[in-house]
Amino acid sequence: MAYFSQTTPDFPVISSQVTIPSVTVEVESVASGIFFSRTIAPGDYWGYDNVYSGTAFTYVNSSNSLLGTLANQVTDILTVDFGLAGLNVFSQQDWVLGPPHAIRSRFFVVGGGLPSDFIVRVLTEAETFGLTPAVGTGIGSFTISSLTLQGLTDFNAAGYFAPYNLTVLDDRRFTREVYQRESSFATPISTNVWGITKTRRVISFPFVYAAYCFNYRRELTEFSTPASTFTTDPNNTLQAYLENVADGRESRIYQDNATPTTSGGQYRFGVYVGEGLQDTANVTEDVSGNGQLFSVSLEFVDQGSIGGAT
Repeated sequence: MAYFSQTTPDFPVISSQVTIPSVTVEVESVASGIFFSRTIAPGDYWGYDNVYSGTAFTYVNSSNSLLGTLANQVTDILTVDFGLAGLNVFSQQDWVLGPPHAIRSRFFVVGGGLPSDFIVRVLTEAETFGLTPAVGTGIGSFTISSLTLQGLTDFNAAGYFAPYNLTVLDDRRFTREVYQRESSFATPISTNVWGITKTRRVISFPFVYAAYCFNYRRELTEFSTPASTFTTDPNNTLQAYLENVADGRESRIYQDNATPTTSGGQYRFGVYVGEGLQDTANVTEDVSGNGQLFSVSLEFVDQGSIGGAT
């Protein structure tokens, strides 16, 4: 059975967990030059994981995500070290519907104003958080403004695959789980049929720019320019996603944003079926004939839904 209910081009977003070491975060006041730091604990964090925030900004990144945990550390520094009580910093990922056609990140403040601009620095793993490291330092940074807050920017985190597409095919295969049993009294064998279960799910993107498929093509202007992507952005490529799930880790397939009634997000989850690192060629087909556009099909073992996703 096929479904076309995704709100393309925004969805689906196929998210996975990224393993990071301990990461140091600094927040500096531009006005005073004073800065404080916190440490993000090593572990697995989702690249994309939206939850309902209860504010005018209806969905944000959870604390289990890369950008959500970064926002929590920034909030802690501003409220505890700088004494700016009553505010919270949230991160949110939105689609930029003009070039570049991609998910981009922003941070915003709720519940209080900022006396000046603050620079947020990620001292390690900057590219994983979607920040371009400064030359020779490896440090990525962005600024939260006291006047305009932080609008849509040119960075996005690792840990998801979401090419800009106007057409998506979501195909589900249903099967009946059947088993047989025989009683201890040697009565005839009976057959029992469980309920209908989803066992396979194939998501197909008919036309995907090469810059969304392969890391090295993202880095080349002749491929990145038609796709309206940045050559310096290593994230949100099919190759990076397959490398990340090569060990069989679970994926979440988001079909809509979180809502007040689906506060923990809305997605189906499952495990990608394939050979990971060796499977890029098996899930792509050059439909342009010149290496610019590919059809991409990803198969999952479906394991259920969260938040009412269908």
